[in-house]
Amino acid sequence: MVVAAALALNTTRFGRYTRAAGSNEEAANRVGIRVDRHLIKVYALSGLLSGLAGVLNLAHYSSTTLTSGAQDNLNAIAAVVLGGTSLFGGYGTVVGTVIGVFIPAVLQSGFTILQVQSFWQTVAVGGYSSWPSTSISSDAADATTVDPRPGGAGPFPPAAGRSHQGGTPMHTKALTVGAAALLVLAAVSGCSSASGSGSGGKASAKSITFIAGKTGDPFYITMKCGAQAESGKLGVKFSATGSVDWSVPEEVSSVSSVTAYHPDGVLIAPVDPNSLEGPIRTMEGNGTKVAIVDTTLTDPTIGITRISSNNVQGGQKAADAMAQLVGSKGEVVVLTPDLTTTTTNARIQGFKQELAAKFPGIRIDDVRQVGDTAQGAASAVGDELSAHPGLVGIFTANSETGEGVSTGLKDAGKQGRIKVVSFDAGPEQVSALKSGAVDALISQDPYGIGQQAVDQLVNSFDGKPVNGSIQTDLTIITRQNVDSPGVARFLYQTDCGS
Repeated sequence: MVVAAALALNTTRFGRYTRAAGSNEEAANRVGIRVDRHLIKVYALSGLLSGLAGVLNLAHYSSTTLTSGAQDNLNAIAAVVLGGTSLFGGYGTVVGTVIGVFIPAVLQSGFTILQVQSFWQTVAVGGYSSWPSTSISSDAADATTVDPRPGGAGPFPPAAGRSHQGGTPMHTKALTVGAAALLVLAAVSGCSSASGSGSGGKASAKSITFIAGKTGDPFYITMKCGAQAESGKLGVKFSATGSVDWSVPEEVSSVSSVTAYHPDGVLIAPVDPNSLEGPIRTMEGNGTKVAIVDTTLTDPTIGITRISSNNVQGGQKAADAMAQLVGSKGEVVVLTPDLTTTTTNARIQGFKQELAAKFPGIRIDDVRQVGDTAQGAASAVGDELSAHPGLVGIFTANSETGEGVSTGLKDAGKQGRIKVVSFDAGPEQVSALKSGAVDALISQDPYGIGQQAVDQLVNSFDGKPVNGSIQTDLTIITRQNVDSPGVARFLYQTDCGS
């Protein structure tokens, strides 16, 4: 594909026309190129290739979600700019773009191998990726316009404000620095892997890494805090990484990077029950003990222990809270990020079971996938209100959907009239509860999950018995009990100092 694209761009009339249209649209029109028609062809080809990429992604990972690849457009732009393509058009290479794709990915993997905290990984990779864009004025000066006419290779009349200085020195520097960084990371990570593979002995010499499903989520931050505190207590070296978004490709990349430096133990929240099985098996095959936390995998033989909230019970508690709020009758809907995540599916199952068994007067009108974003849930609220005028309550299966529902009801003027029961108790959810935007929260104990996962991993290091399955408690939080001491441990943190 790369070879074909490079040949098309550099040796065909289509490629010459593309460069000319990007460099100086007015000049291209004057020499007979129908720029509008040509741009339609370019955009159609782009859409075709994007569709092909989606099919290949689905074939490789065996699953997808509504928000899968939400950030890929920004990553693609960063790769193109890093690869030397001018933001002003007229200059760029396919090979440079391929290199631009690899640099941030390999840097991210290298930082993970070096056990740099995920926050600083994002800062470093983002800073490097944005560096070429700080010289946009240089880009404008360096843009070279190509003569699109058959056999034409000389300078073509430049657009206003451009000169024929040729080359893209800033991008050359970026690629050079990137390549040097990759060589340094390769050398250091090689040393790290060599030293890590020889670790052994007592628990105090061991290392544990946490791979979060979504690093910025207060639930996973709180879980990290619990694991970190317990590791410090037991004398185990601790590090954390994970996906910025709830994404199979991102987590597969994180697992591969962590596998490369051979930690003794890993606690991981798989974002998909099937797609992560292969990478985690590979990790186990390298000698790493794995604790599966929060979410789970289809294959029960993977991992030494599985620790999560009793999510079926959580769904039942949500049904009990909803029944009390709406008077045990009326129409409700369920909003969930997707129908593949094991935890949210279990919550929905418990919610349905409890309503059917105890509250037959409450009818579920819809179970809707809205993606793992507040925006998706907010837009879905208007649709549900239109489709179900008698709606009295909404159950949201995770924190992101809960935040979106609050916004959607406020926009529709229904806040307070439609009762909302939501999962999780991050700072924003607690604030929404106190303000009346949400009526009840079903909260988990992520701190305790992190602690217990480290305990089980250390037991396995020391040859002690390991509990293969642990389910932690949940609680219902309302405006009446949110400030009580007994609820404090169920409130999530945004950093390990809070």
